[in-house]
Amino acid sequence: MSHWGLVVGERGEDGTLVFREVRRLSDDQFERLSTANHMFRRILGQTTWSVVEHNYLCFVLLERQLMKELAGHSKAPLDPSAYQVPITASVLNFLAAMRMFLDQSECELKRLDKVDNGNRYFAWKSACSSEYDDYFAYRFLYRFRNYVQHVGLPLSNWDISISLAHSEELVRRASSGELLLDDVSGADAKVITILLGESPTDLVRNFNRWSTVKADLQSLTVEIDLAEQIHIVFECLSRIDHVFREQFTEELSLGVNTFTEIVGSLTDYTSRPQLGKITRDRPLIKLDLMELEIERFLHAERLVTNTTS
Repeated sequence: MSHWGLVVGERGEDGTLVFREVRRLSDDQFERLSTANHMFRRILGQTTWSVVEHNYLCFVLLERQLMKELAGHSKAPLDPSAYQVPITASVLNFLAAMRMFLDQSECELKRLDKVDNGNRYFAWKSACSSEYDDYFAYRFLYRFRNYVQHVGLPLSNWDISISLAHSEELVRRASSGELLLDDVSGADAKVITILLGESPTDLVRNFNRWSTVKADLQSLTVEIDLAEQIHIVFECLSRIDHVFREQFTEELSLGVNTFTEIVGSLTDYTSRPQLGKITRDRPLIKLDLMELEIERFLHAERLVTNTTS
């Protein structure tokens, strides 16, 4: 005979890990809790947004590493060519992750709407359109991905400058996005500016599929800083992802209620509870464990609270 229950692991005085059943579950309770557990894993688990975040972080870390090395070369900057291939690859990875995130989110919402005649996709698409309309960076990188796929690699121009700024300049320059490195004695600081540039004139001349972005490019008189665009677009995509997750509020809310009803307050347990299948085959007792998605439950709880408040 076997049944499912909530179990916790506790260390004995000799250090041995012992599992104890704290609540026996009916078949209905197990099915509902297992369904909610799987739903949290599907919606809040490893997603294409996680890939976007990872690639953005890699780009930022590479950018900072280059700046850190440049910090020791105030008079004769080092040759940054060693970074050109890694940074180019990082930009390409971010562009690919951006497109994958948008395409897969669209397909997922359309598929669900077809099943239940919902309107998730239109709510999400409205958020995407707002970002496209409001931010040149989003419009540009959305089209720039096609440019690098069909025409040429990014980073057509590097421009690196290093200077010293007196204290009264620091606040102004820091607010403009420049990196300040305070490893210079006295009241001065070293200011490093890196432009990962693209010429708008060359982009228009070499590619004819810019759509409405063509007018943006033709109006520009300075080179486009790709790093700046990537930082802005990451924030745009973060808002789009939030709207994507909002489309699952009803499912998440049901899952949160199921967890709260069956599991109760986590403070009631001496350690994180898990699902356990307990089989008694005298004189032995067999235990099969299934991890409860506690962190994702807490994440879902926050999302539902923020969306409904």
